[in-house]
Amino acid sequence: IGQKVLGVLVVESKRLDAFDEKDQKLLEILASHAATALENSEYAKNLETRARELQESQEKFERLFMDSPEAYVYLDPDFHILDFNPRFTELFGYSLDEVKGKHVNDVIVPEEKMGEGEMLDKEALKGYVSYDTVRKRKDGSLVPVSISAAPITVEGKLIGCVGLYKDITER
Repeated sequence: IGQKVLGVLVVESKRLDAFDEKDQKLLEILASHAATALENSEYAKNLETRARELQESQEKFERLFMDSPEAYVYLDPDFHILDFNPRFTELFGYSLDEVKGKHVNDVIVPEEKMGEGEMLDKEALKGYVSYDTVRKRKDGSLVPVSISAAPITVEGKLIGCVGLYKDITER
């Protein structure tokens, strides 16, 4: 294939001058198809390996996200809730079905802290941000939290943000 030799195809005959120019052309075509099949087979093996690696990576990320002792939320680029882990439910009292698609500030930011929430959103889009404040639970009570947030980019394109909420009541 191109300048790369993948193998040698040998054709033999007991007769002298058994093959003519037409046979040679057919053999070249057959060799080309065989080389393409071999190349495609190697490509398929590489794809399978890559798919397996991606699956393992995705499972590791999911375990890190879901099993974390801190409350994590995954947001779209406009800060609408896409997913969160069980610790988020424990800390704030919401199920994902209740708040999926809602703006995170509308869900857990107290009314008097809305300006602060918007400021943190803007800062998180620029890069990592960390801030201590209070957030509102489903029952209306306030909980002191340390917030860490960062943008998530893939191939240079913003696909969302991740936020971490650590209960600092004991502090």
